[in-house]
This record gives sequence, C-alpha cells and structure tokens, in this order.
Amino acid sequence: KYLRRFRADQFLVLTKPNGGKTSALNYGLCFATGEIIVVLDADSILSRNSLKELARQFLDPSVVAVASKVKNLRTTNTLQNCIALETVLGTNLLRGPFNVFGVIMIIPGAGGAFRRKLLLQSGGYDNDTITEDFDITLKLLKSSGRVIMVDAITYSDMPDNLKDLHKQRRRWNRGNVQTLLKHRNVLSNGRYGMLQSFGYPMLSMAFWFPAFLDFLIIGYTIYAILAGLWAYFVLPFVVYVLWQIVLTAIAVVLDGKDSGKVLLYSPLAIIGYKQILNFIIIKSVFSVLLFGRKKKLKWETTEEIPKAA
Repeated sequence: KYLRRFRADQFLVLTKPNGGKTSALNYGLCFATGEIIVVLDADSILSRNSLKELARQFLDPSVVAVASKVKNLRTTNTLQNCIALETVLGTNLLRGPFNVFGVIMIIPGAGGAFRRKLLLQSGGYDNDTITEDFDITLKLLKSSGRVIMVDAITYSDMPDNLKDLHKQRRRWNRGNVQTLLKHRNVLSNGRYGMLQSFGYPMLSMAFWFPAFLDFLIIGYTIYAILAGLWAYFVLPFVVYVLWQIVLTAIAVVLDGKDSGKVLLYSPLAIIGYKQILNFIIIKSVFSVLLFGRKKKLKWETTEEIPKAA
C-alpha cells in the first residue's frame, strides 16, 4: 500500500495468489528488467548506501551474487541478544574463510543481490527445498562464479520467544539438510573447484559436527561429575567454554563498537541458547533423514508481524 503512493514509473507493485516464497520470487523475476536483482525479506530493512555497495561489487565480472551482512533489527530481550551474538559470530568468524575463496554458501533471504542473467540461466528458484536462498546460492556457485559478502548491512527482525525460534530454526535446519543432500554431487565433481574442495565439505561439517560434539562434551562432563573424575573431563569443559568466549569476543571486536553490549550475553549464549539450537539441529537432521522423503516440508511463519524499531 505504501509503494502504491509513488509514481508508476518509480515502482512496480505486483500481487499474486499465495503460492509460497519461491513462487513469489520467480513471479517477480519474470517482470524484472535490470541487470542486478536485489532480494529482500518482508521483515528486513536495508541500511543507507547498502544498495550502492551491493551493486558496486558486480563491476567484477567474476562475481555472480553478493550477500549483505545481516544484523538484528531489535534486541529487546535476552533471546534476541543471544541471536544477535550468534549473528555476529557467524558473520565475522565463520563466514570469513568462505568469503576469501569467493564461496559464501548462503545468500540470506534477508538481503542479497544477483546477476539477473545468471538467475534466469539457472532456472530461477526451485521449489524442492524450503531454504530457497541456500539452494539458489549453490546453483550459482556451480556456474563457477564467485559469491561474496560485503559490509552492506541489512536489519532483519528475529524471534523474541522460544516458540517462534523453534519454528524458524526447524525450517532452516530441515531445509539445509534437504539442500546439502540435493547438491551432494558437488563432492564427486572436480570442476566445481573451491566449492568442491572447501565450501561444501566445510559447511557440511560446520552444520552438524559442532552440534553433536557439544552434547558429547556436556554428556562426558556430567558423567565425570557423577563419577568423581573431575580432572579428566571438567577441565577440558572449562577450556572449551573459555575458548568459545574468546572467539565470541574476537567476533564482537571485528564487528565494531555497536555490538559491544551483546558480549554480556555470551555466558547464556554458550551455555543454554547454544544447546537449544544444537538440539533443534540434531532433531532436524534425523527428521529429514528418516522421514523427509515421505513427508513434504513446508514454510512455517511466526505469529508476530515484525515492527521497525
């Protein structure tokens, strides 16, 4: 309704019957005429100059897509601060090596830019996974182009309660498993370059291995306490937690002064919040592997309509 106030030559507002996000993206792609396509979720806001920063990267002909850096729109409670800390850690540490090699594995639905020609050549967005952003990124990486991340900030609304967090992460994780399985042929084809030798295997390991390792360490620690074997497992557990805090602090420093306050939530993020996420990951992995081929997965929405703060 807001965009309809502008002149028709400034904006084209399209509507269609609800068919899911993939259908909406493909519908919009049919009408797009520009060389560069920017995709933005309904609950996300681009910061000033982000469009210019995203578009500028395409001066490099090897770049096929560009990811923005996603930050939380609101941090009004403990859960949202833990999510903000998780986002800072993922953006500044975990994705750094992927960016160096030009194999950023996921262009977030919250904000990313693509070459329209390559989107069309790839067949657009597929509807056989529920993480269409991950799927389209892998399709573009298979074209031998580079996918990078830049300091173009997108503010996105995040869940403010555990029920909505569970819905969001269950969908993300199930979709991630679907997409990794769909593109597993990457591992057996050398023509995919850094995607085959680094991007795909590293992301696959980073997705499931830390979750299982985390519960293994906690389980052994509880066993050590009950068995009186403190020296064997409690000390390694303390070292593990301290290492997580150090990594988090480094990520916050790299992110800049605006993220400093979320560091106060690192103890809760490491012991508590992280285990909730890891439980959802493990549950999702088994759900797709055991039932995913028989049960159609679908989008799940949160109850709250996001508000700009």
